[in-house]
Amino acid sequence: MLDNLSINKIIYFLHAYYLVQFGRPLVSAKIEAWKLGPVFREVYHSFKGFGDNPITTQATRIDAGTGLSEVCIAVLSHEEESFLRKVAAEYVRLSASQLVTLSHEKGGPWDRVWNHQGRVNSSMRISDEVVLNWYRQSLRH
Repeated sequence: MLDNLSINKIIYFLHAYYLVQFGRPLVSAKIEAWKLGPVFREVYHSFKGFGDNPITTQATRIDAGTGLSEVCIAVLSHEEESFLRKVAAEYVRLSASQLVTLSHEKGGPWDRVWNHQGRVNSSMRISDEVVLNWYRQSLRH
């Protein structure tokens, strides 16, 4: 089972690979640079009640039309789902600390935003463009 820290990093990596493979974002939510790496604020808040414990429920959101809470459901093609399952399999086996280390790669998107011009910029946005450019280049090697 995954905790909040791990799930945020895994979604970040899935988003990055998806951008490279399909040329469009997997997630519409803003990616923020937090101390322990990239975070999707909505995902964090959905699961923060678990603390450091494993997540045992699905993510929910508030339906804008009804105001009711509903389970988040991804609508993906077979090709997209198959691709994401393969990528996820590589990351779910890693510990939270390993995922943080990978997301903190020197010169990578989180590092470029968090350590902008040698200054820490907490809760700064990591753009899809920065993610795409970094992973497009790094996945070629």
